[in-house]
Amino acid sequence: MFLRLTYLDMAATNLFGIKLEGGKSMKHELKQEFENSKRRELIDISLKLLKLGLVVRTWGNMSIRLDENHILITPSGIRYEDLEIGDIVCVEIQSGKTVPGSYFVGEPSSELPVHLAYYRAMPETEVVLHTHQMYGSALSLYGEDIAASKELSEQIKSAVVPISDYGISGSHVLHENVEKKIKSSGASVILMEKHGVLARGESADDALAMLENLEKWCKEKYENIWARASKTDRIMKELYGVKILPYLDDFAQICGVSVNLAGVNDVNLNPKGYVDQNVDGSVLRGVNPRDLDSTKYVFRKNMMARLVGIAQGVPPLSYEEAQAMRRKYTESYSMKADIKGKQ
Repeated sequence: MFLRLTYLDMAATNLFGIKLEGGKSMKHELKQEFENSKRRELIDISLKLLKLGLVVRTWGNMSIRLDENHILITPSGIRYEDLEIGDIVCVEIQSGKTVPGSYFVGEPSSELPVHLAYYRAMPETEVVLHTHQMYGSALSLYGEDIAASKELSEQIKSAVVPISDYGISGSHVLHENVEKKIKSSGASVILMEKHGVLARGESADDALAMLENLEKWCKEKYENIWARASKTDRIMKELYGVKILPYLDDFAQICGVSVNLAGVNDVNLNPKGYVDQNVDGSVLRGVNPRDLDSTKYVFRKNMMARLVGIAQGVPPLSYEEAQAMRRKYTESYSMKADIKGKQ
């Protein structure tokens, strides 16, 4: 059993556990100071993930426990480098509702339910991180849970790296599939099919270290898949097709329902199935300069996921799923990010 004070209780007690005098105003000031410190910590975590290359632009989301009953979570549609403490949203764990009396009430990430699933199922959880990291996302196309190395198994508390079934980003189907996998596996990491990675930790350092180690392990696994695929004529023939379909939903969001490389002379697939040169100019037309690097990242990542999907017999997103993701991006996420970025 884990005993935690609510931040209302913390606000009435100083670091030495002695009740403070001064009434409601002092309690309120201490409460706000504590909450703001957790907000800053969450922004710092987000920027570390950005620096490590495990997230780009607005993709992914992070949360941290505030007290026994509440979490703080990054908002929907704001770039990590633009985050301010007032953008972070306070949410009650059991109800999933934002807290009216909080320092600021905004719109939480659309993936809030998968964060809450970890806090509810594993009460020792202090941090939940959802990333769209390169190799972890690619391996989400593996098609079945993947046997983990001994070292990774000990870290994620599972003999396998579990993969939850696909659901459109932000949908009830996605949230239900992830929650089901969390409960059935008990693992501290879940690969979300065609989407990304979800991890929980008992500290921010634990969670960050786990994601870094997972990415190294997924890279090795990816290279093994390539080594096998390169010996199979059927896979290689399909791999070098010029019509690139979305195997990851963030590719569908930013690049659309397909990209055709036919007739493009300055882009070539390298032997491991991803674009090895800059993919601007004739391929990524009309991309905002601010978004070009993240678009390249998503394009390359989708090529890697495509290799895994082809090798493992996992299909890309359907045309309808890709359209839905593209609409969600153009009508919601992109506009929010642009508005915040221009402020």
